[in-house]
Amino acid sequence: GKRGLGVAQRLFYQRVLTSKVKGQGHIPLNTNFIVAANHCSHLDMGLIKVALGVPGRDITSLAAADYFFRNRYRRAYFKNFTNLVPMERSGSIRKSMDTAEQVLRQGKSMVVFPEGTRSQTGEMVEFLPSLGYLALRSGVGLLPAFIEGTYESLPKGAAVPRARPLGVTFGPFLSIESLVALTEGLSQQDSWRLIAAVTQRIVENLRDGVTTRLDLQAVRAGWDGKTLAPGAEQRVDKPKNRFPSAVS
Repeated sequence: GKRGLGVAQRLFYQRVLTSKVKGQGHIPLNTNFIVAANHCSHLDMGLIKVALGVPGRDITSLAAADYFFRNRYRRAYFKNFTNLVPMERSGSIRKSMDTAEQVLRQGKSMVVFPEGTRSQTGEMVEFLPSLGYLALRSGVGLLPAFIEGTYESLPKGAAVPRARPLGVTFGPFLSIESLVALTEGLSQQDSWRLIAAVTQRIVENLRDGVTTRLDLQAVRAGWDGKTLAPGAEQRVDKPKNRFPSAVS
């Protein structure tokens, strides 16, 4: 069942593909959370699950129903052996977010790819404001993560993964209390955009090898409603084991 698949996944990512994990000390142990990560490959979800360790055993993710559940064999496999939740890509984004919110309100953690789809070039694109919507609506904090190597191993359109070094770096946890404080007084839409922009800045810094600690007042001062000004964050050269929050 799912336990056997989990063992097989760990062996695949740790033995067949070489995987390294940094920043595990940022993973919350006493609350559910939303992992917000860049997305290049079908390897990403499994890699995050393995990188999280025990907190990742029952983690869920929305998955395109027309791809992962398109026939009875796929439906049977993904329903019985994974924690993927079917999402209709042709339907309303609000309906998909409502489905995700219901899962999070059950106390489960979830992986979300805020770019909306896999990158075709390996480069990160803009995080969608739906990330902020989901966090605030569900009352669940965000765990930023940067994934590397999966594009080189299994890019969009490829069928068989190539042996490449993979990695996940987790950034400081953005608690729901921090997100509420960060967006106090803003309109709903502006709040959602700011949360997406802040999270993307953290993930971009992880890509560049640094951990971020954001100053709430500096972030608000540097936010024009669309973009976050450079310098709104303090940088720490190497990811540390633990930070209470990425926003102070």
